[in-house]
Amino acid sequence: MKKISVKHILIHIIILIAVVITTYPLIRIFSVSIRPGDRIISTDLSLIPDGASFISYIKLFKETHFIKWIFNSLLITLATSFIGVTLASTAAYAFSRFNFLGKKSGLSLLLLTQMIPAGMLILPLYLMIMKLNLINTYLGMIIAYSVSSLPFSIWILKG
Repeated sequence: MKKISVKHILIHIIILIAVVITTYPLIRIFSVSIRPGDRIISTDLSLIPDGASFISYIKLFKETHFIKWIFNSLLITLATSFIGVTLASTAAYAFSRFNFLGKKSGLSLLLLTQMIPAGMLILPLYLMIMKLNLINTYLGMIIAYSVSSLPFSIWILKG
């Protein structure tokens, strides 16, 4: 039979403690979400409160466009991530492996773009998207997010 060392047991105990510490807040949030409205602000520490119900969740799905909101978020996030990873990885690879004219100035320019406050970029980005007639479209959001995250992604992947 295989011997279990004290180190092995200690590692598993530490992992178990980490899992409990990270999941407890999520369990508490769910517990508060199923409380009745008059007991939302309560000091009760029970995981399943008295009078617990899923009425709030039923209202969420029946009275709002929650599924559409989730779809919108997923579509924009996945498209932005795909574009960002694809473009950033190819650019970072080129900056890492090849020597070309303007390599140092290009990297300096990437770093410089990170020093510009995001608030200063909102108006020019909005005007650009407005001139392209992409206001209130998925493509407009995807372009805005991709453009704003690309310099940082390239810099991180470049190392």
